[in-house]
Amino acid sequence: MRRRVEHARTLLETTTQPIKAIARTTGYEDESSFRKAFRKLTLMSPQAYRARRMERTM
Repeated sequence: MRRRVEHARTLLETTTQPIKAIARTTGYEDESSFRKAFRKLTLMSPQAYRARRMERTM
């Protein structure tokens, strides 16, 4: 699970792909499972993670 979430973090930082597409790309069957796994490891939602990373680059 950790490896998939790390890959998702990279995609969230470097692409504008929708969350749903990133979930599929990283091997999750649905967006809900992806969100739960992501939040468990990062303590934030994928959307919040992307927004926070975007703030730091501006």
